[in-house]
Amino acid sequence: MVVVGDYSVHKGARVHAELPALHVADIYLLYLPAYSPELSRIEPVWKDLKYHQLTCRSYERLGELKTAAERALTRKALALRAAHTKTPA
Repeated sequence: MVVVGDYSVHKGARVHAELPALHVADIYLLYLPAYSPELSRIEPVWKDLKYHQLTCRSYERLGELKTAAERALTRKALALRAAHTKTPA
């Protein structure tokens, strides 16, 4: 089961065309209701990135935004991995 948001791309023609192949592979899509960020596990990650990691809001070049986003995502991934692998005392 793959949980997906209400983003239009998730419901597009390409995804619809691939559904039979996904079902054969025992993969099913579960769509979250519209406007329900509280149900999405990725929303808190994006919120943290937006408000705490990517505090700069303007970039002169798209590449600069891409680089900043990649660095922020890498830092967040490392922090989440470290938090998940800590053993309780």
